[in-house]
Amino acid sequence: MEDALNAPVIAAPLGLYDCCGTSDGASCAIITRTDMAKSVREDPVYIKGFGVSHGCMPHYDPAFDWLHFPALKRSSQAAYEMAGITNPREELSLAEVHDCFTVTELAIYENFDFCDEGTAHRLLQEGYFDRDGKMPVNVDGGLKCFGHPVGASGIRMTYELYKQLQRRVDNPERQLKGDLRLGLSHTFGGPPQLSAVLVVGNEPG
Repeated sequence: MEDALNAPVIAAPLGLYDCCGTSDGASCAIITRTDMAKSVREDPVYIKGFGVSHGCMPHYDPAFDWLHFPALKRSSQAAYEMAGITNPREELSLAEVHDCFTVTELAIYENFDFCDEGTAHRLLQEGYFDRDGKMPVNVDGGLKCFGHPVGASGIRMTYELYKQLQRRVDNPERQLKGDLRLGLSHTFGGPPQLSAVLVVGNEPG
């Protein structure tokens, strides 16, 4: 904690450990039809919903408050609608979100309706988003742990959901307990601003 608090300031108030490191990398996913999935493996993970939104960078709008990101809201709502999710904080088992910066992660929590507006910082301190909390988020450490190979990050984060829902995470301490049904992965960037949200589950339909 002291290392993080005393780290060099990158862009006030963000310090070194508030910012993910960018790097190079590649990733891919093998996708097939639902009716063929179990011919490939006995425990497939199914795509339940997807939403994407893009547009101009809101930063150029004098009224932009750095709290409300239209692309985040639109992409998550589209994915929820396709997946039949009406209450993400109750229906999602875990999430992997694009925590490029500490403050971005908090904004994502609220724009994705993981919590009420203005409460993310308090719930974070209370452990709400911890591995054993009500809404586990970035249980593998997120971008600030892995680094951010830009185009590869979204699939890497989805892979964590894949292993969690199969209960096959290589580190037993990271494997979540309880009834795991739905997971959300998210990637975010720009310009232009683009947000993509994927919801996957361990049951078809």
